[in-house]
Amino acid sequence: KIVPNVANDILKKLGGEKVKETELATKESDTDAGLAAMQFDAPDTAAVGMQKGFDITPAMKEKAAGGLPMFKPATKPTTPISVAAIQKSIAKAVDRISVPVKVYETTEEMAADFGIELAGDTKGVSHKGRIGLVASNIADTLDAQRTLWHEVFHAGLRQVTKIGSKEYENELQRVALANGNIRSRAALWRENFGDDYRETLRSFGFKGDIERAVRLASFEEAIADLSGANAEL
Repeated sequence: KIVPNVANDILKKLGGEKVKETELATKESDTDAGLAAMQFDAPDTAAVGMQKGFDITPAMKEKAAGGLPMFKPATKPTTPISVAAIQKSIAKAVDRISVPVKVYETTEEMAADFGIELAGDTKGVSHKGRIGLVASNIADTLDAQRTLWHEVFHAGLRQVTKIGSKEYENELQRVALANGNIRSRAALWRENFGDDYRETLRSFGFKGDIERAVRLASFEEAIADLSGANAEL
């Protein structure tokens, strides 16, 4: 009963009807329930038996036509963690790195201090040898630590190679080609943020190959995400 119950909950949200018993048809027969046509490599008999199923309703078709998200978008924490709590949670890590780290209450406060434009949901940034974190966009101390190490990767990369250089491109592509996990995360990043990054580059008058820049940025973000999550590469 677990699967039908879960399916019923999802169907309700999508404008569908409840799961019911339905007779599945073979190539030469069909049911009258309005189910989508199905093809089976089964003997040409009247049916293949009664199975759990559901009708594809007009409401479901309309919902699917508009696209369905793969993941639930991130939302701001209902109870933002304080600046002091974040500072305490990352204190030991900050003592071990050479990059200055500051925690801000809001994105606007950090943007003004860094002298750059930032999206309202920015959690952290690494810019010109400094790292900033935004308390109002961070869910808890674990999220704070992950965000810090994500930005530490960016900061460290900028200390050992020039962003956009051939060396930078070769190293990122070498790691990405050797690791399917990074390629998958990079593809998802391009899907979610690629257009915004293109617009940002254009707004700053970027004259280089925009698609190359987006591809390399996606590789860097994918590796930084894994670094921040302390996941295996």
